[in-house]
Amino acid sequence: MWRACDAQVLPPLTSKSVSILLPRESRQRNDRIFEQYSDGRTIKLKRLLIPILAALCVTLPAMAGPEPLDHATRLIDAGKPAEAALILTDWVGSKESDGAAWIMLGRARLDSGDATGASAAFEKAFALRHRPYEAAYHAGVARSIDGDGAGAYDWIRKAVRNGFRDTDLIRTEPMLANLQADDGFEEFVTKLETQIHPCWADDYRGLDFWLGEWGVTNTNGGKTAGRSSIQLHMDKCVVVENWYGGTGWAGKSFNVFEKSKGTWRQTWSDSSGRIYDFVGEASENQMVYTRKRAAPQGKEQTIRMTLSKLESGEVRQLSEISEDSGQTWKLNYDFTYTRISESTN
Repeated sequence: MWRACDAQVLPPLTSKSVSILLPRESRQRNDRIFEQYSDGRTIKLKRLLIPILAALCVTLPAMAGPEPLDHATRLIDAGKPAEAALILTDWVGSKESDGAAWIMLGRARLDSGDATGASAAFEKAFALRHRPYEAAYHAGVARSIDGDGAGAYDWIRKAVRNGFRDTDLIRTEPMLANLQADDGFEEFVTKLETQIHPCWADDYRGLDFWLGEWGVTNTNGGKTAGRSSIQLHMDKCVVVENWYGGTGWAGKSFNVFEKSKGTWRQTWSDSSGRIYDFVGEASENQMVYTRKRAAPQGKEQTIRMTLSKLESGEVRQLSEISEDSGQTWKLNYDFTYTRISESTN
């Protein structure tokens, strides 16, 4: 775009370019006027229009050719990255703070085989904080192609710290072949996954045996108690229990491993408005939750809820109450969870 009030020279004039300055009813007349000046005397028309446009400060589309970035994009799409790199190098020479152009330049250089130059361009984009995770990742790719393994590792770490999460791409990216051949590559990616997906670690898997769709019955007698859907959410960080009682009563719990304390937490809420908080400890195929509550006559009760995976694949949920600080226990409820097969859903 250009502004006539700033321009020293008008773009090449055509009947169309003149018509856009005129009211609709004047456009046909304009076409005739333009024809009269099409014999080499258009300079007179330019001299007439320049002061008019300057006064009006009219904004017109540029007609002098494509913008450099658009031109570079078309060259890259046409398989001419080296030519695009020349245009982009000239562009960033005068517009050093254009992060998008530095990213484009990095890609053009990478596609044309200039890994060293590509790395420098991506690192400049990163310094400008333009899509830093993308800039850092591609800087790592360029360093890997250039044979700089240490630099590649460092830049990919920076990409992860700035929001890059696709470790599958790191494992399969053809341009990271040099890095993938390194003996320490798999350990490196595994550590990245721990940073990106902290809840994928074993400490967070204490309730995986409870996941699924369940029909729930009283262990003694087999009477239906309800059904429950146990789901894994938030990138495997939160186990969500969805309970549906036989009388329309419903509840939900959120179960999370609290790494700083090494314990599990459950917060339960239901359709009666009650909220309970439990603290738990996990062992193999078992979770033991406890909480304290006030009882009549000023006594304190301990509630213990144990979830255990049985050899049959079922899960038992046993709730007990103690009024003597855990010395003795009495039954609160005893449920058995049986998986609902897909055929019965």
